[in-house]
Amino acid sequence: MRTFRLTRSARANLDDILVWSAENFGLAAELRYSTLIIQAIKDVAEIPGHPLIVWERVGRREVGFYHISHSRRHVPNPDDQVAEARHYLVFRHQPEDVIEILGIIHERMLRRKAVRQIFRTIEKE
Repeated sequence: MRTFRLTRSARANLDDILVWSAENFGLAAELRYSTLIIQAIKDVAEIPGHPLIVWERVGRREVGFYHISHSRRHVPNPDDQVAEARHYLVFRHQPEDVIEILGIIHERMLRRKAVRQIFRTIEKE
């Protein structure tokens, strides 16, 4: 399995998503969603050529998109499955077999616009 790292932007996205989940659906739902996101990150790191990853060139950069719902069946406890996952992991390959998670975006967002915003944020870090 490749290693992975989250950018500050991705960590901020994750925090915002989990706070929103807790406020709107409760702590149990927040735990289920965080478990799913972690599993999705592990799945992307384990199989970077996964057929469900969509690769797109945004500007000069190639980024991968992976809908976290694809990892529902991989969550260790079936009772913890999220019914309706709504987010994509946005990531890229880095040297030394590192998968860099750039951000986590809602499925309704315009992907290219969201990625451009992610890169603007990363460049300021």
